Amino acid sequence: MSDEQPVHSTRKGAGILGILLLWVALALVLYVLSVGPVARYYRGKNPPNMVLAFYSPLEGICKGFPALDKFFDWYFEQWGAR
Repeated sequence: MSDEQPVHSTRKGAGILGILLLWVALALVLYVLSVGPVARYYRGKNPPNMVLAFYSPLEGICKGFPALDKFFDWYFEQWGAR
């Protein structure tokens, strides 16, 4: 007679958490990388305010980190957005 919980229930919870974290990480990577195609699409045009608001967190982060700003300059060049 044992009062122990089944081991498989905690593994299932950890697996779900791992999958959730993977999806969040993937969403963040896609968000950051999507700025290149969007910049190319609006090259030479003023993007709508909604697009500017959506990507404004990236602009704020780049202002604080010069290395990240250089990365995005390079990334925009690769997409032909500059």
